[in-house]
Amino acid sequence: MCCALILIGSIRIVSTYPVFGQTYDEPGHIGAGMEWLQKGEYTFAVMTPPLARILPAIGLYAVGIRLPEDLDLEGRAYPKWISWQDTHLAKTFNAGNEVLHSGGAYDRNLALARLGVLPFFIVATLFVWIWSRELYGDGTAIIATALFSSLPPVLAHSGLATADMALACTFFVSLYFFVKWLPHPTLKNGFWLGLATAMAFLSKMSAFVLLPATFFVILVFFLFSKTQSSRHESTVMKRAVVGSLALIMATCFFFVWAGYRFSFGPVLDQKDAPQERIDAKFAPGSVANNAARLLLETPLPAPELIKGIKLLRFYNAKGRWSNLLGEFKKTGWWYFFIVAIGAKTPIPFLLFSIIGGVMMTFDCWRYRGIQSFALILALATILAITAQSKVTYGLRHVLAVYPIMAIISASAIFKLWQTARYTRQVRAALVLLCAWFFTGSMIAHPDYLAYFNEIAGDHPAAFLAENDLDWGQDLKRLSIELEALKVKKVWVALNSSAFLERLLPGDVKYLEPNVHKSGWIAISAWRKVYGSNQQDPNDGYVWLESYQPVRKIGKSIYLYHIEGPKIDNQ
Repeated sequence: MCCALILIGSIRIVSTYPVFGQTYDEPGHIGAGMEWLQKGEYTFAVMTPPLARILPAIGLYAVGIRLPEDLDLEGRAYPKWISWQDTHLAKTFNAGNEVLHSGGAYDRNLALARLGVLPFFIVATLFVWIWSRELYGDGTAIIATALFSSLPPVLAHSGLATADMALACTFFVSLYFFVKWLPHPTLKNGFWLGLATAMAFLSKMSAFVLLPATFFVILVFFLFSKTQSSRHESTVMKRAVVGSLALIMATCFFFVWAGYRFSFGPVLDQKDAPQERIDAKFAPGSVANNAARLLLETPLPAPELIKGIKLLRFYNAKGRWSNLLGEFKKTGWWYFFIVAIGAKTPIPFLLFSIIGGVMMTFDCWRYRGIQSFALILALATILAITAQSKVTYGLRHVLAVYPIMAIISASAIFKLWQTARYTRQVRAALVLLCAWFFTGSMIAHPDYLAYFNEIAGDHPAAFLAENDLDWGQDLKRLSIELEALKVKKVWVALNSSAFLERLLPGDVKYLEPNVHKSGWIAISAWRKVYGSNQQDPNDGYVWLESYQPVRKIGKSIYLYHIEGPKIDNQ
């Protein structure tokens, strides 16, 4: 049954490949993965670790695609429609776009890249089955696996060549092995925990915060709840724990370093002018100056990892503009991800999760069990940690909650089905809610990325205008529509990192904010909210509200045809 559910989910995911064009982040990940494979180095946008970039690039590399050696990636300017005008990222996105267009096989190349993320969906679904089966038996395992493999956010990000599903998978697998290791700290369990943790660290930088915090909370609860052992057993246990911990750290370090190709070097390169920067901060010849030079110039394992952490800290401290419930803010909201989960998760699934969470908590205080309550603790820790974030890119940052919530929901369904009181009424309600969930999941196909539940209604942008609605995914649909309409010239304002002049027919022009144009105009939902760019949100396209779009392309692009004089042809 588990294999059948995985197969059905995989077919649903793969069937979205021909529908959607590249999303904003995909070329960046693909370019970095190709650099790792082809050049044996990792310098492209190092704030994301390499694992979830290598796998999407493997298929492309296997069919002979390579980065052009003579391509001036850094010297090429971003097109005006790129919302993130950052020279540090320019070469990464340019490289990825060149790879996607290699050999004139754009659709095939994009599909090959996305296939590299499918194993994370398969592994995550498999471990949902394994863990729920160990906790509650076959019945709950079937329900949990069916729920998880039908969730629109999971299906959406499992079909994109990005890092979010990789973290959701590896975080959950690491959590499983940690909970298994706690009462049985054997070398075998320690090795698997070390390997799984390394894979999580190689998926996204946020794992360096989420995993230790989650492990700590669960460990405290475990130490508080476990019964006292005899002196002899305690001594034996301590020896086992010390040996297993050493193996965990060694295994984790080895595989993380292997992920960075066993690189070794200083954190700052000479092009970063480390000596000048140190002299500007500390007096030349001082103890502090010499110590800083020694620290920054001493070769270390995987210096790219340290650079990535520093870069991510910089962006988080800097903050970024986000939109939630119609409000702009640069430092985020503590409740951003709670609202995102509430608006983009099927309502029946939310209800099951709440009921299951209450039941699990009650059972914990009765039986003092760590196995199931660890799921509640992990879920609470993820939400508590991400509530502090100033960078709120969307629901994808907390995708790791879904395998946890799937088991919690399934346990509630199975227990309620077996309840002795009000059996008929309870079972009827469960059947209706499950039918609502699975029917809604099927109706959402293939637009899983832009899925919103009934709470958001017909105006999801009023809740979230991030990549949860518009991540550039409808670009291919726009191209098909423009070809059908035989459009020769189109003004665009899209949330895309693609080479639009290669993907859209006719003459493609960037629609500057606050500049009225006539003719065909395509604007995406993200641009309507943010205006020209995310660095400085504005209402540069509000003038379009006076017109009615002639088409809505997919879920995120509005196509206008405005009659009027030809203002210019520039």
